[in-house]
Amino acid sequence: MNKILLLIVSFLIILSPLFGQKKTDEPNLKKGIKTETVLKYGYEDKFGKYEEVLEDKFIYQYDFNGNKVEYLRYDSTGSLSWRYIYKYELNENIFIESTHKTDGSLLSKTIKKNNSNRKIVEKSEFDSKEFLKKRFIYQYDSKGDLIDESWYQSDGLLKWKTVYWYDSNKNMVKEELYKSDGLLYVYVFYKYDSNNNVVEMSWHDSEGNLNDRSRGYCIFIYKYGFNENKLEEIRYDSENNLKEKIIFNYNMNRLTEEIKYEYTFKFGKLQEIPKRKYIYEYMEY
Repeated sequence: MNKILLLIVSFLIILSPLFGQKKTDEPNLKKGIKTETVLKYGYEDKFGKYEEVLEDKFIYQYDFNGNKVEYLRYDSTGSLSWRYIYKYELNENIFIESTHKTDGSLLSKTIKKNNSNRKIVEKSEFDSKEFLKKRFIYQYDSKGDLIDESWYQSDGLLKWKTVYWYDSNKNMVKEELYKSDGLLYVYVFYKYDSNNNVVEMSWHDSEGNLNDRSRGYCIFIYKYGFNENKLEEIRYDSENNLKEKIIFNYNMNRLTEEIKYEYTFKFGKLQEIPKRKYIYEYMEY
């Protein structure tokens, strides 16, 4: 039997006329959407032909400002497996997210603290007994850009530290991940087009070599179309072999379809294999 989870999320955030927008003050892309339905498909190989198979259905409900108020997940048989409910409150610079079972018992809690500029400066995550699991500290430069993110364990010891670097257009161009001993672990480079869209991202190890050990690919290429909508995300390994591609389709700037392909050599040729497909449907206010 599928387990149905009721998620009660209480938000204590800054009292502001900008409530309903992202904390970066960018417009909330969900604003105006009442219901978003996402259909997730996998593919089965039937004698060399790939047929779509429905795996899950997700339904998101939003208020008029684009804040998520409900999330439903159904399995391939149409049975409800998860239900999340989100509620909002206003208060100073604190943001609290609590996850509960259907009987009201706590599963987890996250507390975020913001500065006067509505930027997060601290995030603490707790378990069902409200014991601290991890804590994150965020630091910003004089321009308001995030430059340092530190992850502490429940015992207060540093686990990871990430440092961010920006260009003159406030685009993040480099991201460095350090271990608790202060040694560099990996870093990421970003490249942008004239419209400040990310067009390339690459992962490197501490010695500067392309690093694809954890995911099988380390170079990401992005292509954009009308209204700067992302049309393709292409992934390569450290030897520049094509590994994956994701295609995005839109209608009136709303994402309507996302298809993921994987690539492998078979019979001496590069084969394109469909792996995942998402269909997006919307109901507007």
